[in-house]
Amino acid sequence: MATRSDQMRRRRVAQAFADLMTALGKTPTGALASTPLRAAILWTEHLVPSAKPNLSRLFRSSPRARHHGPVILRELGVHLVCPHHLTIAFGQACIAYCPGKSLAGFGAIARLVEQATGGFVLQEEAARLVAEALVAHLGATAAVVLIEAKHPCHNVTHPRSHKAVAETWAQAGDRREAIQLRTLVLRGAGVRPKRGL
Repeated sequence: MATRSDQMRRRRVAQAFADLMTALGKTPTGALASTPLRAAILWTEHLVPSAKPNLSRLFRSSPRARHHGPVILRELGVHLVCPHHLTIAFGQACIAYCPGKSLAGFGAIARLVEQATGGFVLQEEAARLVAEALVAHLGATAAVVLIEAKHPCHNVTHPRSHKAVAETWAQAGDRREAIQLRTLVLRGAGVRPKRGL
């Protein structure tokens, strides 16, 4: 349930959208009358949540690891807000890690990605946050994160780039294990890694 401060924040954002529409020559009346509020709900509840992420809480109840082979979660949907143009990028993530003493539930990994990509964040930074959280808070010995996303701020402004996809990698933990994880991720995507990766 929305708190009073959440409601006040939503009203301020709705007014900001109304002002933006007016500045663009689109007065929020008639069919557009409810647009500022709808946009405010989208941004405050789904794109830029008010609560700051607490990544360490996600793995507090993680079960003890009996399986010590690599864990890979593919095609996890992601969206994030580009801090440069405030456009919404869409794509998917592949998360791979080598368990230490604990395993993470797949739901916890999904929430980790959701929290790391919430708000205004660069795709590269989001990937780094996820990889480092798996090592620092779950105790993984190594982690590799791949995020692939389409960015309207690039796709729209560069006509020849309508199909362009940005791919960012991040790794944390033991370097040798991370390289092995990266190789597994590439093979799963049907790519034969080059030597030295």
